[in-house]
Amino acid sequence: MLHPGGPGLPPLVLGMGLLAAALAALVRPDRRRAVLAGWALALVALVGVVVLSRLSVQTPTLIAPARVWPGMLSLVAGAGLLVAAATGAAGARGRVVRSSFGWRQPAAIAVLVLAVIGPALGAVWWVAGTAGDPLARRSPTLLPAFLAAAADHPGRPRTLVLRPRVDGTMSYTLLRATGPRTGDAEVSRPVASLPGLDDAVADLTSGRGGDAAARLVPFGVRFVLLSPRHPAGRRTVPLPTALVRTLDGVPGVERVSSQGGSVLWQIAHPVARLRVLPPGAPVVAPDGGPPPTQVLPAGPVSATARVPAGPAGRLLVLADARDSGWRATLDGHALEPRRYAGWSQAFVLPAGGGTVQVRYDAGDRPLLLWVQLGAVLLVLLLALPPLRGSIDAEGDADPGAGEST
Repeated sequence: MLHPGGPGLPPLVLGMGLLAAALAALVRPDRRRAVLAGWALALVALVGVVVLSRLSVQTPTLIAPARVWPGMLSLVAGAGLLVAAATGAAGARGRVVRSSFGWRQPAAIAVLVLAVIGPALGAVWWVAGTAGDPLARRSPTLLPAFLAAAADHPGRPRTLVLRPRVDGTMSYTLLRATGPRTGDAEVSRPVASLPGLDDAVADLTSGRGGDAAARLVPFGVRFVLLSPRHPAGRRTVPLPTALVRTLDGVPGVERVSSQGGSVLWQIAHPVARLRVLPPGAPVVAPDGGPPPTQVLPAGPVSATARVPAGPAGRLLVLADARDSGWRATLDGHALEPRRYAGWSQAFVLPAGGGTVQVRYDAGDRPLLLWVQLGAVLLVLLLALPPLRGSIDAEGDADPGAGEST
């Protein structure tokens, strides 16, 4: 019945129309092959639906395993039934009219009514009562107002959000700006591309290392927010008091506020998305803090800043993972790329100063997006119905010219 389950779906009975039309198409012997092809697609997809509905997945953001929703394969099954129904309906009116009155006419009318009314009632059902479920528009800002404002600072500081789980473990999210939006998960880098972040967060929350605050500086973390609400649901987990005391005692971490059930700390070191480090600077200096740092203004992706003269071999370090798409120039001259701390993007600066520009080259992606757009427009153009009309041949203008073909 093409009803995969879940919120926002119409009653089960509304799927009978398409199923009845697809079944009726099986009585067309002259179109049997195309009808059977549509049914084959539908049955293969329905087998996949059954398999998917028995599977479950576990992700770091879910408290318990979740069942796989077979909605996408249900759409494929519906497409197969739609192909079968449309193929069987082509030319059916003429066959019914030519037949003597009997059971075919009432059956055809019943199938037609079910096939038309089912989708229409489903659309009315969705618009009237379930168009806003299960998603609802909310403010994308997940951080307090002053943290959201600080994210637009030229230094582009980031916030490490810690959340306790019901099983006693801890999850974290590194936010660049106000918070994630729909679709960010598909383009976010995996944690494996940021080696050292897991260890730095573990040292911070366990109190094992006195240099935990300095190890967060390369990731652009200026604020640490301990929130009681779990991202996967509405259940509120109380803040562990032992963890709060541990974070209060970490060197280089200062408590800023405690309100609304959340506690906020600030890293007491110079933090920015774009920094200039001395030649050969380590992640952590011998005193347990970060090396001497000069912070530069930057945008969300690109950056333009003035760099003073200094010793050769300095590093221009981004708080972003190493990628071949990053480009940097100093007064128009390309800078040599390097890898810093085993993961972040860096460039070697010469002794002289000047204006440095950093940008990201997306490669062929913009071109491919335009190609995809052109393909979509081409498909829409080809899907338009043909223009029907008659064009008189030149010979038709002369009655004596005879009949032209």
